[in-house]
Amino acid sequence: MPLERVGTGWSAAIAAWLLFAAAALAPFPFGSVTPPAIAFWCIVLGACPVFAPVRPLGAGQLGLIVLAAVLVAAYALVVSKLVAATATSFGTLINVLANVA
Repeated sequence: MPLERVGTGWSAAIAAWLLFAAAALAPFPFGSVTPPAIAFWCIVLGACPVFAPVRPLGAGQLGLIVLAAVLVAAYALVVSKLVAATATSFGTLINVLANVA
């Protein structure tokens, strides 16, 4: 089954140019080690997938996303119950979370 070509419009061009600019220019401003420079490049790289065109998800892919969401929710429920049962203040909450991980 051949793959169809996706993304030839303006949004694909914007995503591509943002990605190319980030790859080419990231080391130059501010030495890219200060928090504002790192935050700026994270925003630029985060904008790339926003503009990138994608194909619709299939049933199998949606199923995997739902399965992952259910597992994350179950883990969060178990951790919240463990923390609620043992933590009575903020200090003990930090200690409980440190021991869970």
